[in-house]
Amino acid sequence: MNSTKQTNQPAATNSQQITLAAHRKLSALAFPQLKTIVCEFHEGNLTLRGKVNSFFLRQMAYAAVKHVAGVEEVCDRLEVAHSRTKAI
Repeated sequence: MNSTKQTNQPAATNSQQITLAAHRKLSALAFPQLKTIVCEFHEGNLTLRGKVNSFFLRQMAYAAVKHVAGVEEVCDRLEVAHSRTKAI
């Protein structure tokens, strides 16, 4: 007789696992600044918050997390902090 064991994980645990998976994706990239991004997950939506130094890093963060299992939509709330350069 084959039986399937079904576990009912609380939503908070699943949410934590998805958030952790997103952080792992960001940390795996060669850009240390992406490790400072805050990820929040709720009902299929992953929100990214924090500051990055360029639009390139913003795009890298988005691309890194958009295919995390359980994520239906990425809400990009990242701020691009432009560095001021002195004209020569």
